[in-house]
Amino acid sequence: MMPAAVPAFPAIREVAFGSSDYQRIVAFREKWLRKPMGQVFTPEQLAPDADSVHYFCEEAEEIVGCVLLRQESLTLVRLRQLAVHPEWRGRGLGAHLTRHFEHEARARGGTDAILSARDYAISFYEKLGYAVEGEGYLSVGIPHHTMVKRL
Repeated sequence: MMPAAVPAFPAIREVAFGSSDYQRIVAFREKWLRKPMGQVFTPEQLAPDADSVHYFCEEAEEIVGCVLLRQESLTLVRLRQLAVHPEWRGRGLGAHLTRHFEHEARARGGTDAILSARDYAISFYEKLGYAVEGEGYLSVGIPHHTMVKRL
């Protein structure tokens, strides 16, 4: 029996806060995470970006996915703003970006990961080993839950 083919994904790159690629990531996040809800980023919502590590991948010079890593403490690392272009959803890119985040988090001394999941994304994160912690809450006007994972 032949092993299943591993999907080929574009390379994931780290970019500097404030760079032109960072600006492209912000526009991508706004397009796919905020505008569908009729919202745009506020300066307050973008403030944590300064303390985050930014990763993205692109194909044919178009961003297809991104994820941010924010070190909350020596051992706690937050996954932020995972976004995948609609044409790439369901192909494993979100899981690939999450695994990259986890690898980088461990390399930075992280032993625990935390994230705020939109309720419709809970099953996606559960498949990757994350568990809901606590009660749900509203963030940017939609239901969310905190999720955690031991790295």
